Amino acid sequence: MLFNNSSRVPFIIGVLVVVLMLFMIYKQSTSLSAARDAMAQEQQAIANVQLRLQNLKALENEADNIKRQLDIMQQKLPTEPSEDELIKYIKSSADKSYIDLFEISFGEYLPKEDYVEMPFQVNLNGRYSEVVEFLVNLQNGARLVSIDEVQVVKEGQVGSNIRADISGSSYYVSK
Repeated sequence: MLFNNSSRVPFIIGVLVVVLMLFMIYKQSTSLSAARDAMAQEQQAIANVQLRLQNLKALENEADNIKRQLDIMQQKLPTEPSEDELIKYIKSSADKSYIDLFEISFGEYLPKEDYVEMPFQVNLNGRYSEVVEFLVNLQNGARLVSIDEVQVVKEGQVGSNIRADISGSSYYVSK
């Protein structure tokens, strides 16, 4: 007999200890692999959250810009016709351009879905460059204005003034 009963017990215990140690190493390695996978998932989740945070910050900045643009548009689009303010605005643009303003008249209002169009006619006299400056001032000013037509008639000699009849529209928000 290779082993007697008394020497078998330590051998069996030794084999059991080795098997138990191999099992423990396997469990530790499985746990370590699961922990690494969990850590990789958490790192990916953190990267996703950081990317989302950057996107939200960009949207916040964009929201500020959009709010500023909305404020500007709300100033350019009043909630009432305010013809008197529009007349002052046109007169001020004419004064800045050093042209003579003869007449401002309003046509019939044209209701649209969310706003009302206020057609107007302006008759003025001045040098060509002054009329162009007036149109630029009018379109880039505090009130939303579109120019539909400009009719120009030469008055007098070369280099003298021209007469301009301008058709345009301003707008206000309908409630």
